[in-house]
Amino acid sequence: MVVVSATSAVVLATQPSSARVPVWVIYGCVGLAVIGFYVMLAPLMRWWPWHGTVAAFGGRALPKRIKGEQVDLAGLPPGRAIARRTFEECEIVGPGHVLLGECHVERTTWTDPEYLVVPDFDHMPPGTIKFYGCQFSKCEFSGFTAVGRKGEIEALKALFPMARARVKR
Repeated sequence: MVVVSATSAVVLATQPSSARVPVWVIYGCVGLAVIGFYVMLAPLMRWWPWHGTVAAFGGRALPKRIKGEQVDLAGLPPGRAIARRTFEECEIVGPGHVLLGECHVERTTWTDPEYLVVPDFDHMPPGTIKFYGCQFSKCEFSGFTAVGRKGEIEALKALFPMARARVKR
């Protein structure tokens, strides 16, 4: 295409229609961008395949079933909830504050248990690790304080006698 004016002539080159970028290249780039965005966000948002991971456990994701290992509460993120995990023949070691909500505990011992009675869950100590719906079988607890309301603490005392209870007011 040539544009002519009174002072000069300008030649503008246009691309022929066959020089366009193929559509499959655009779709490929968009697909890679979506996959990259998903890979970046999935662990943060706990999407598949990270939906089952809850906390760090020895530098790896906390599995659904833990058997014969020592679980150091200090290595778990404070204030996190650990849900629907099975602990078999494990040693759960503190220090820390733990809420055992709707957990099934059988044939488990607790060395020197301590309890902290709170009026409601708004008054839990900061950083309390919450176990919900977990199962503990043939485990050994030591070095941490169980936190809960009066009825929950009384149920724990029945399971683990010889305890020192502190009441938070």
